[in-house]
Amino acid sequence: MSPALSECTLAIWKIEIKGEPLPSLPVPQLETTMQKYLAQVEAICPSHLDKCKLLVKAFLAGPGPKLQQQLLERQQTTINWATDWWLNDMYLEVPLALPINSNPGLAARPKNFSNQRGIASFLARFLMELLNYQEILDSFILPDS
Repeated sequence: MSPALSECTLAIWKIEIKGEPLPSLPVPQLETTMQKYLAQVEAICPSHLDKCKLLVKAFLAGPGPKLQQQLLERQQTTINWATDWWLNDMYLEVPLALPINSNPGLAARPKNFSNQRGIASFLARFLMELLNYQEILDSFILPDS
């Protein structure tokens, strides 16, 4: 990261509330992260859950604890251990239009579904429209609206 950019991100993370600096971003517990990961796999693709459980077990018995320790050490020497990676991976190194390709959040009204078919139908329509929009962006032709 360039020195000017580093100063800019340093200023961003030195925010104070009522005169007190914000606490450092905590490093999530490795086991908790793995449990959340498995819960997501189970919700999205339950047929892969058994294989993912084996991979998680191997990760926890292998490189996981060492990587976790490195994150904890990084937390002690930086204002925010994730900033450089997040900034670079999500914004600076992505040659695509940021609003559609990088914003990880989406605000929408809550939807109530009566069954899985309704959920699947909604997601299929949502993804189809998202892909249609991506085709418009890729073609560099925005329709008049």
